[in-house]
Amino acid sequence: MSGKSVMSERCLTYEQMEELMVNGRLDSAMDHIESCTPCQRLLETCIEEQGVMHQTLYPYKLDDSFTDRIMAVIADEEVALQQEARNEDDKENVSIMEQMVTRMKISRKKWIAAAIILIFASILSFTQPTVANWIKSLFQIESTEDVGLLNSDIIGIHHFVNIEKKDKGYTLEVKEVVADTSRIVIAYRLLRPDGKSQNDYLQRRSIDVVDADGKSIIDPNASFGLHNMEGGEKGKEYGLIDLGLIGILDTDQITIRGNIDVIGWEGDKVAYTLVNGDWRFSIDVDMTEARKKVKEIPLNGEYMAPDGTRIKPSRMIFHASAFQIEFQSKLPAGAAPRNEDLALYTYHEIGYYIKDSEGKYIALNIRGHKYHDFDERPAMFPLRSSCTLGEEGDSKVVTCIDTFGAFNDLGNLGELGIDDYHFPKFTNDSISFSLASLEDGPAVFRAAGDEFQMLNPNGFEETYVSKAEGIKKSLKVKAIGTMSTDSTGQRWIAQDEKGHEYPIDVRGSYVRGGIDYDGDFTILGLDHMPKKLTLTRTATDFIYRDINWKMKLPAYKHSVSWKYEE
Repeated sequence: MSGKSVMSERCLTYEQMEELMVNGRLDSAMDHIESCTPCQRLLETCIEEQGVMHQTLYPYKLDDSFTDRIMAVIADEEVALQQEARNEDDKENVSIMEQMVTRMKISRKKWIAAAIILIFASILSFTQPTVANWIKSLFQIESTEDVGLLNSDIIGIHHFVNIEKKDKGYTLEVKEVVADTSRIVIAYRLLRPDGKSQNDYLQRRSIDVVDADGKSIIDPNASFGLHNMEGGEKGKEYGLIDLGLIGILDTDQITIRGNIDVIGWEGDKVAYTLVNGDWRFSIDVDMTEARKKVKEIPLNGEYMAPDGTRIKPSRMIFHASAFQIEFQSKLPAGAAPRNEDLALYTYHEIGYYIKDSEGKYIALNIRGHKYHDFDERPAMFPLRSSCTLGEEGDSKVVTCIDTFGAFNDLGNLGELGIDDYHFPKFTNDSISFSLASLEDGPAVFRAAGDEFQMLNPNGFEETYVSKAEGIKKSLKVKAIGTMSTDSTGQRWIAQDEKGHEYPIDVRGSYVRGGIDYDGDFTILGLDHMPKKLTLTRTATDFIYRDINWKMKLPAYKHSVSWKYEE
């Protein structure tokens, strides 16, 4: 949303933010997050994804009793937040999760409240200490069982490894592994010298997976899950590392490498203990059975938009415990580059669904903008998304692959439908005004169905501008508005009366599905009150709705039976 990336060396990565959330340590980073727009956006993304995931997994479970249990452990500020959300006029039919997941810069306690609610939802589903037991309990809610993992021992992708490494008083135990050709799930426990678990000290980047040729096969663009969970025996807590793999595995042997010579964390405002030592391990895994169950299905179909956008579903890949679908999109020449401080999969998103031959939903990209009624059961959400960005002449080519777990015994493939998509385009819409004139009324920006009212100067704040410029005093202009475009890929710049340009960071809340905006246009590095301001939106993230494009999928039923029998 800003004119350029404002990331700092002190900024958190996606994996660090997730770990802070799931391990209850978000407060240790809030001083930095509150003053750092990229980290605020990253936290919003993490909370939004967790909220969407749990709303999809447990749509019938987030009732009043669930809320009461969660709120019992949250301070008065968080209880007030829940009541505040209930009082909003148009939130009558919106879940508590969705009320928490508004794209906004909120107070420290409210950030942490939203995160706590989501993580407690995760913790409530973790009831057993090992992968073997975890996969038999995690998703056993109505019809949302991840039966691919439930049957991992039968399928032949579950492995007991029982590795133990000790140094500096810390003990690392690696118990079990589920190794599919699309994902690796590792159960581990890290014990402190006092015998208590400290699983969040294990750094995900210290784990690698290589093929028989020693080449890393971890997908660098895929998200992962790292969770603490309480075991059946009192005091035993295990962690899970969930890694996505890239491509189709072409060797029968892989090696999981724990390159662990340091545990803990250090960094600005994220002060963890840092311990150097040797907890290295290596696990060889035979992938012969898993590879036998891989089936690639080419897809022949393409949606062509009037503006030249071409979206091609290129293939589906079925694995032992999951399946994937790949899209290749060729964007028109006017497509703007992505904001570097945002995840690549948010640059160009496609809203789509997959049905079986009986018309039941078996997959849905819920990051799209169209709501679906799932009838008796919720469609599956992507476990992870991974995208790459290339070029073909003047066009940008985006290739994305979504991975889905098997939440039911899949029938024959039926239909794929595309509902909507979005991506940013270059624009040059602007508004000029003097700050003094705002006393008589707002300056109104109108373009592409969006409207922003610039209300008044809202003071200055010390804000990180760039690595070269560091932290600088920056002017804020209070604004409200409504949007029909997407906020993700928009870019703005400001120009004062002398022609000096400054990037703009659009901060604030987006409610009603991102329609209503209330916040500040923060003009980075502008440390004085100019006589005149010109605000220009150089990129607008257009949403193309109601596509209603469909294609028939090949008549295929996966040979692996994912039907779970207790």
